[in-house]
Amino acid sequence: MAYFIYNGNNIIYIAANDSDKDCLPLVDSYTVKDVSDSDFQKVKKQTSQTYLDGGNVIIEDCEQTAPRYQTENDLKSYHENLITKINIFLSVPSNSSKSIYSSIENYKTYLEGFDYNSITLPTTKTWEEYCADNSITYISPLQIP
Repeated sequence: MAYFIYNGNNIIYIAANDSDKDCLPLVDSYTVKDVSDSDFQKVKKQTSQTYLDGGNVIIEDCEQTAPRYQTENDLKSYHENLITKINIFLSVPSNSSKSIYSSIENYKTYLEGFDYNSITLPTTKTWEEYCADNSITYISPLQIP
């Protein structure tokens, strides 16, 4: 079972399972909703967005016709922002005991070594969609505590 975590009506975290959910800094004001694995994957790949409406989970597909990444610099900038978020998580000593720690650390290593010549740009796909299509293990920004 997967989870979406909302602050108000807005998504702030996603978790693939109970173990990943337990890694997140949850507070009483957050709303945790059980979701299907297929809905989880849509949001993880950033091909859909979600919000709460009257306590109900709403998932909307994101139709993308314009390129998400025009140039290598666009994609590099996205990766740099991800790495910054990952570094913050990795820098907290108590996070090293969390079950998701090694997955996040491995993903950072992958991002830092990514060969930008291996991707055809511009692309209308999200980075996460590219990873899923190419069997690359990745972490959504919404999974990083």
